[in-house]
Amino acid sequence: MAGKLGRTGRWAWGGLLVVPLAVVGFAVAKPVKVLPRLGPAPIFRLVDADGRAVTHEQMRGRPVLYSFFTTSADDRVGSVMTRHLLALQDRWSRGSPDAASPTPLLVTITLDPERDTPARLKAWAERVGVDPQRWLLLTGAGLAVKLVVGTGFGVYYETPPGNYDSRYVLVDAAGEIRAVYRGPQLDVATVAADLALLQREAAARGAARLAYAAAHWFACYPVR
Repeated sequence: MAGKLGRTGRWAWGGLLVVPLAVVGFAVAKPVKVLPRLGPAPIFRLVDADGRAVTHEQMRGRPVLYSFFTTSADDRVGSVMTRHLLALQDRWSRGSPDAASPTPLLVTITLDPERDTPARLKAWAERVGVDPQRWLLLTGAGLAVKLVVGTGFGVYYETPPGNYDSRYVLVDAAGEIRAVYRGPQLDVATVAADLALLQREAAARGAARLAYAAAHWFACYPVR
């Protein structure tokens, strides 16, 4: 009887050791990578280049890369950002990294809503080659834009527009901010890799879902 109890005890102790060893192994090896959850994206109600109302709720269900600049010819930072966004638009037009996942969306909110009216945004979009199915241009009342861009996304800019904090913000399909890229340059390959991470996490089910939850707990983030 004592021998049986001894073996049982050893098995119990062995079982207790497996859990912390597995936790340590996961934390060190980080077999699953995730993007951090940086907080909810702001709510908004703005208008697009056709004058139609657009809200944050319409962004749900697909990842969105937000950007912020003006269509002014003097906005050289905006010109650089436009070039990178067109490269992403072209990349996505050739197919999503995962055909079963929703195609990402580009959304640019102007920093000059007084001059960037819907008509002006539409003319600019046609001139540079914006695909309205993949890239939305938004404007609105000055205060509304300020609240979304300045308060919601934390992007500093002057009024009237002059210097501004150029950045891109990646929001997942659930409306959570997952990455911020300092502009005006943008590594398109990095964005594509981050989108693939989001898509794999969104598709996870069962035990894999638990692994992704653990990855957030242990901050298994990509090394930049």
